[in-house]
Amino acid sequence: MNSYLRFVFIFVVLGEYCFAQDATSVFNSATANYNARQYKLAADGFAAFISSYPADARRVEATFRLAEAYRELQDYSHAGVCYKNVINEGLNNEYARQALFRVGEIPYLLGIYDQAKPLLIDYLTQLPQDPNLVFVLYYLGNIGLAQNSPAEAEYYFNLEIEFDNWLSTPPKGERRNESKLGLAMAKNRLGKFDEADSLYRELALDPSNPLVADAYGRWGLSQYDRHAFAEAASTLNAFLAKYPTSVLKTLAEETLAKCYIELNEYQRAIELVQRINPRTDSSRLLEVRLLFLTKRTDDGKRLLQQLDTTLGAKYRDKLEALKVNLAFDQNNYQEAIRIITTLGNVSYDSVNQRMNIGYYDNASLLGAEKLPQDSFLKLCQGLAVAYASTGDTARANATYAAMNLLARDGDPVLTEIVRRTSVALNSIIPNISVGGGSDATRFREAQERYNARDYASAITILTSLLQVNYSDYDNTMSIGYVPNTQSYNVSVSDNGKLSEDTFLNACQMLVLSNAYSGNGRRAEAAMAEMKRICDKIGSTWSQRLVSQTDSKLKRIPMSNGQQGASDSVASQDGNRDRIPNRGGSTSGSRGETMGSISGSQPPRQSDNSMRYDAQQQQTIAECQTLFKQKRYTEIDTKLNTLLLQNPSNVITAEAACLRAQALFALHRDKDAVVMGKLSLEKDPYGNFATDTLWITGMACIMSDETENAVPFFERLAKEFPQHKYIDGALYYLAVEDLENGDSQKANRRLLKIYHSYTKGTYWSHAAWQLAYSAYKRGDLEVADMYLRKLLSHPPNVVVVDRALFLKGQIAYEQKQWHVAQLAFAEVSRAVPDSPLSDWAVSAGKKAAGESKK
Repeated sequence: MNSYLRFVFIFVVLGEYCFAQDATSVFNSATANYNARQYKLAADGFAAFISSYPADARRVEATFRLAEAYRELQDYSHAGVCYKNVINEGLNNEYARQALFRVGEIPYLLGIYDQAKPLLIDYLTQLPQDPNLVFVLYYLGNIGLAQNSPAEAEYYFNLEIEFDNWLSTPPKGERRNESKLGLAMAKNRLGKFDEADSLYRELALDPSNPLVADAYGRWGLSQYDRHAFAEAASTLNAFLAKYPTSVLKTLAEETLAKCYIELNEYQRAIELVQRINPRTDSSRLLEVRLLFLTKRTDDGKRLLQQLDTTLGAKYRDKLEALKVNLAFDQNNYQEAIRIITTLGNVSYDSVNQRMNIGYYDNASLLGAEKLPQDSFLKLCQGLAVAYASTGDTARANATYAAMNLLARDGDPVLTEIVRRTSVALNSIIPNISVGGGSDATRFREAQERYNARDYASAITILTSLLQVNYSDYDNTMSIGYVPNTQSYNVSVSDNGKLSEDTFLNACQMLVLSNAYSGNGRRAEAAMAEMKRICDKIGSTWSQRLVSQTDSKLKRIPMSNGQQGASDSVASQDGNRDRIPNRGGSTSGSRGETMGSISGSQPPRQSDNSMRYDAQQQQTIAECQTLFKQKRYTEIDTKLNTLLLQNPSNVITAEAACLRAQALFALHRDKDAVVMGKLSLEKDPYGNFATDTLWITGMACIMSDETENAVPFFERLAKEFPQHKYIDGALYYLAVEDLENGDSQKANRRLLKIYHSYTKGTYWSHAAWQLAYSAYKRGDLEVADMYLRKLLSHPPNVVVVDRALFLKGQIAYEQKQWHVAQLAFAEVSRAVPDSPLSDWAVSAGKKAAGESKK
């Protein structure tokens, strides 16, 4: 029996030995394959090892190696699962840190930047000294460039270069040149051209730099982007001669051809384009453009017909634009009109003689790239000319009027396109004034002068047109012009008078022209007269125009020493908590606009020697408790004392953010802005950045500096789309777009809120604005659709009275008298103190009278 037991024991031991030998053999074989870059064989081997020997001590290492093999095979989905299995074993094992890095790297490699970014920032926060930060910071910089956030890209590329200088072990230097190149690109997009050129020159002239060719090419491309065409042509020519096999060769050749076009060297451009090999869709489009420019229309037409069947979806809009050029070359105006109206989503309101252009409101068809604004405005110019050439004066004038609105307060390039359109139209229809009548023509002339920043000429025209009288003695102004009120929203009536809304636009232009030219007293007087007129008219739109004009006026420094108009000029938006584009929190409590900073948030360490001082931490914790108790004055005092102690950057950022909230609650908005900027300066991408961006933007809004709020809300919208007040940021950006005359951009933001943030605080405001915009352009059915959705939501109290009033107005215009009466009657019941109550009662009586006829 003892011999038998001894035999069994030996058998078991030998079996375990053989089993261990088999496991080691499988593991070593997989490792050898991995080292030999036979990643498929390595993956199969590690997978077999994990399946066959789940209790082996090397299982975690094998899982990590399997993930690495999958990553090399670009099988990112399986790699991600394996990395997460390693992390689930606990962050103490030697492979967990690398796995944690890979989990963020994989979505970056896949181009899923919104997913990669928070994972990479989390790694940066948790492991601020880990060597992998060389890659993490480089990836974050590239994400900033890809997401059109050059300031963020500049920040991370600078951090990578600083960290690389500090690092003494591998992977030191592996991303230094790439980060410098990315930093140059970011600085170029930020307008820091001298700094960008210095970096490009350093990289392009260093023969030991492995990115020398890429840097040289990017240098020329950046010069073209900033319209330094002669410099770009010189740099790109040198690049192509020195690096004829570079991966940037085709892009450089196409860009060089564009430089020649801008320099009016068409023959050189076409010779270059025809030499490009292999031919690309973009180069063939460029050739068509050049053939038309050099009057080789038949050749251009043939190539255009070929592209119409072979071109990729990305370039369809550009192809349609070239078809317009061909139509004009053949004097085929009807074809040009057909293409432009289809491409630009153009519709004509014959009742109000208005042209509605929705090109940027709609998503691209089949993913085509949208045309830049100047290119699209040139198409509109072509549309106006085509209508005029076919004798359709009304549509020509309406298109011209729409172009003026698109270019209002725009850049000089857009203004020049509008000016040339006016010249072209007057040459085609010299006996018919552009705009429909003498008053409308003078208004358009004033608008053109205003857009061109020739405010003195604009004032001269408007003073005569509006019959302005001004008294220096008591600084008062009167406007004697009587607009046409018989037809809603008609630019000019049969009797030659401006419509009411066009007249009010002229009044606004008079106010702002005086302000921009530095005459503060006359701007104030014009503002007071405009407010008097709008109060008399009493429409919601006129009151909104007063508010918009007042907001713009207060941002213009004027020569009499004032920053904007005096406070004596009243604004309709007087209630800080009631009006959505001024009050922020619809609850009426400023202290609840955002919650206090969570004490559970871990601090972000951005310096290796950074340490929290226990006393400063305790002070912040006490202030968080005081915030919940709404003891804002005590918070202000405590944190002011703390900030005077020159604390570390992270503590400064946290304290300044919390103090900004307290100051905001105390209605000390300008001080809140200062604190917000301090917080962002000390830690621009830390744990408190999102809340700081929001509260700083809101403080700008409340201090009537809405333009200053834009960069904070823009950054919040671009970089932190999951923030709880993202809908608020988008809404206030849309409001600013509307104030700047960019209704298309505003509608895109509002539609995003309407479709994506139905449970957000600002959904009701966005729905109301969309409804009102639809009403303004005469699309009553769309406006009614938005209102029905809004009133069933239920709506926010801030907009419910306006929504009901507009519902009544639409019903009245559609002669639905009973519906109109009910809607007007509901205004006062929904909001007892509504400023629209008296107007609603009056309108309800009119509807009742009409129903009895």
